[in-house]
Amino acid sequence: VVQTKFHSFSTQTTTTSTSDVDITDSSFSFTSKFASSLLVIRCDVAAKVSRSASGGNGWSLHIAVDGTKIMPAGNRYENYYEISGGQAHLFYIRNSKEVSLNASNTSAKTIKLISNLYTDHSSGQLWINDGGSYTSSIRVMEIAQ
Repeated sequence: VVQTKFHSFSTQTTTTSTSDVDITDSSFSFTSKFASSLLVIRCDVAAKVSRSASGGNGWSLHIAVDGTKIMPAGNRYENYYEISGGQAHLFYIRNSKEVSLNASNTSAKTIKLISNLYTDHSSGQLWINDGGSYTSSIRVMEIAQ
């Protein structure tokens, strides 16, 4: 391991959008020491999803480098649950994801998290770091090759 960088944040992000949303304060800069290195990026994110009625709800979490999602989920419900019977519900989870990519250069890279909500009807909502009461993190390891 050539270097490691750890970035943590606890600012709340809330969305009802099914489009991509940048996760607040997740963005930071990382500069590789060698263009030939492998970058391994891992995130751990505190998420909460709710619905005010029965049905399905979910979300996807993406690690982006310079605006490009790395190993993105193929749909908007990488995480999904469904409740029947007309009941409102909340679901809390610690979501982890790990990706890798070649550094390819020694220019500074912007690393951030992107999320999107999936709901099979209206009334879904996604929180990251609900109320600022949780801390999420991203770790980058540069590995010499």
